[in-house]
Amino acid sequence: MAVTEFGGGPVPADAVTTSGSGLDPHITPANAAFQVARVAEARGADAATVTQVLNSVTEAPLLGIFGESRVNVLRLNLALDRALPPEEQNGTAN
Repeated sequence: MAVTEFGGGPVPADAVTTSGSGLDPHITPANAAFQVARVAEARGADAATVTQVLNSVTEAPLLGIFGESRVNVLRLNLALDRALPPEEQNGTAN
């Protein structure tokens, strides 16, 4: 559910709120998709590649019915690192 607009598109609610502890490693797929263009630009990659990696790590609800789909941000970042090694990001090696 969108709570506001940013850059012409609705902002996912979990992009502007935090979990009770503030340490939840998961975000919604909508929140992750909202950030694809920014992540692609920061990593020097195309948005299609970032979206493909995002889709590969999106977790389905437990047994397909309990809870909601979610994205573990750490798993996503590790998968992006594997798909886009540092020497391929921004054309430079780290």
